[in-house]
Amino acid sequence: MFNIAIIGAGQLGSRHLQGLARVETPLSIYLLDPYESSLELARSRYTEVAGALAPHQLHLCSDISMLPDTLELAISATTADHRLASLQQVLGRISVKNLVLEKVLFQRLEEYKLAAELLQRAGTRCWVNCARRMFPGYQRIKEFFGDDVPFLLQVSGGNWGLGCNGIHFCDLFAYLTGSDEIDFDANQLDNAAHASKRAGFFEFSGTLVGRQGGRQLVLQSRVDASLRHLVLIRSSTKTVLVDEVAGSARLLDESNGTWSELSFPVPYQSQLTTTLANAILCGQPPGLPDFASSARIHAPFVSTLTTHFNRVTSQQGDVCPIT
Repeated sequence: MFNIAIIGAGQLGSRHLQGLARVETPLSIYLLDPYESSLELARSRYTEVAGALAPHQLHLCSDISMLPDTLELAISATTADHRLASLQQVLGRISVKNLVLEKVLFQRLEEYKLAAELLQRAGTRCWVNCARRMFPGYQRIKEFFGDDVPFLLQVSGGNWGLGCNGIHFCDLFAYLTGSDEIDFDANQLDNAAHASKRAGFFEFSGTLVGRQGGRQLVLQSRVDASLRHLVLIRSSTKTVLVDEVAGSARLLDESNGTWSELSFPVPYQSQLTTTLANAILCGQPPGLPDFASSARIHAPFVSTLTTHFNRVTSQQGDVCPIT
């Protein structure tokens, strides 16, 4: 029976737990959170999926001392501001073979180097949960473009969470172009930082531009609108428009002027967790970016937003308050 731990029993943690409930291989699942109410809510969501027939053992843990000495897989579902401290605590006393980290990874640039050194010392394989590259729809779109690499990925909408969710589309851009080197330009962001729904965190609006030579990533979020976000992807001969909310995409082959429709169901996190856990337990890569690749995308993204945050708030800190 494999030992698996979820660190953090909040919204995301409980969805990861539901995903593990659907894994057919028997698991000993340890859910770690200091708050009893969070543990109980996660347990109820687990029961909704697992029922009485799941072959797993579920352990609710309020302290790290309740975890076993070895873990086949750990999933970190804490917020970005606590993630490094949590990792240091877990990897300091537990042997973790495989690790999946939630995004945004960390709020401080220095923490990326510290985490990389920590993972290397621990000998832990690590991936980051930027999961759009696991979506069947985006896998089909990558096949559609083939060797004709996109030169533009544009995400536009109202209040879709450019700071919190932007890294997902940065990773999608890297997936479609085959390069994780992106330079960011915040000159078109609005001169404001907006308080997030989550206390202590902030959001950004306006336009953030990422560049890979002649390729562009354009992230646009309007603060005064509730428009659903649309994803436009273009190459020299092909165009794709994705409406993730509607679950559909339109594909245009410019060489013959023909449009085609693509059903685009967006998997729930619980479904994705089942898939990635099954892969990891079978010794296969889970289809997520590894830590080193994701850190190369995260670092300039976080650095650019930190500088912008300091400018619009007249602060001088080294923290980007997103999660």
